[in-house]
Amino acid sequence: MVPTVEMVTVGIDEPASSYIERIIQSGHSRYPVLGKGMDEVSGILLAKDLLPILSAGQTEFNIEDMLRIID
Repeated sequence: MVPTVEMVTVGIDEPASSYIERIIQSGHSRYPVLGKGMDEVSGILLAKDLLPILSAGQTEFNIEDMLRIID
């Protein structure tokens, strides 16, 4: 298990332009998407879900449409 301070996360309200480079650099396949607080996980973003969007040249999109919801 990875300590919380070492996790690569995405904020639900964060603009895509600020986390796309972080995702590319980390090389992970799954990213917890955090809500307003560090303990509020809204869902999981899969890097493979970003590929079609980025290859189409889109840089801004609604991350909530791409979340895998965890129960």
